[in-house]
Amino acid sequence: MKVVAKGLVMALIVTTLFQSCGPDPQEPETGTLTVNFNATANGQPLVLGDKYTSIKGLPYKLTLFKFYISNLRLYSVNEPDTILDADLINFSTDAAIRNTSISINVKPGNYSGFGFGLGLDSTQNRFDPISFPSTSPFSASAGTHWGMFFMYRFMLIEGDIDTTDNGLEDYELPVVMHTGFDSLYMTRDFTDHTMEIKAGQTTTLNINFDFNKLFYNGNDTINLLTNNITHTSDNYPLAYWVTRNFKNAFEVGN
Repeated sequence: MKVVAKGLVMALIVTTLFQSCGPDPQEPETGTLTVNFNATANGQPLVLGDKYTSIKGLPYKLTLFKFYISNLRLYSVNEPDTILDADLINFSTDAAIRNTSISINVKPGNYSGFGFGLGLDSTQNRFDPISFPSTSPFSASAGTHWGMFFMYRFMLIEGDIDTTDNGLEDYELPVVMHTGFDSLYMTRDFTDHTMEIKAGQTTTLNINFDFNKLFYNGNDTINLLTNNITHTSDNYPLAYWVTRNFKNAFEVGN
């Protein structure tokens, strides 16, 4: 019995030694950056189907609003670190396709700013949508590919304007703005927004914009009564105008 007891004691000692010398539980190697795109109009959250008023006092309602964000990058002491190729931001009221927030695994560290592209770069813009699964922002199911041009639409805005504003809700004037083409790919950088990404933790970045600012800035205002439709090729100046205003409308929120 003494021999058996001694053997059990030795087995326990050996097991304990192996356990104490084993590897420590692995620490998380990345943190999470969650980027929220928050749209407002007239100081209220932008909701498709709700009534808003343009800077010129025209009541309007939106039925579609989505756009591409690409080449999302973080700045540090080294070269910019691209953390996302592209995603389609969609303000749909359909929960199945609505997408206004992106979560990305990011290398921990201190970053001095960030930037992103509006639309798709010239390489992405030539992708074949049938080469991607339905869950991809590049797939045909995203409803953004311009088959006739063999490229993508970067931003899609559709809605209607009440030109009378007589209280009868006569939303008869359509607004259709589909922007694209390589020349309308623009970038926006915030090089002075510091953030720290910690391993195993989530950092939130809020990017805000006022939808009405797509149609005006400090120097000019788009007259939606006469300049309300563009498919880029048929009204390139309006497509450029809206894209430029959109780029400048982004701000970093709290």
